Amino acid sequence: MNSIEDKLKKMIVKASRINISENDINEKINLVDDLQLDSIDVMKLIIDIENQFSILFNEEDLLLDNLSSYGNLLNYIMKLTNKEK
Repeated sequence: MNSIEDKLKKMIVKASRINISENDINEKINLVDDLQLDSIDVMKLIIDIENQFSILFNEEDLLLDNLSSYGNLLNYIMKLTNKEK
């Protein structure tokens, strides 16, 4: 099964600047502090997510606080795709 969670974890592992596995990613892991993504990395990840899930992030939701953790990002994607966790 290739769920949204699995796909997102793979994308985050690929974007991360540190050596991390999908099993290391949890709801609270911070994309910037824990995975060392900079603003350009985050924007690239957002573009990849939009393409992968055929969604568009609202400009006002692109605040780093809203998308800072895996859990926040996953919840946002679920909301845009009308899926439940």
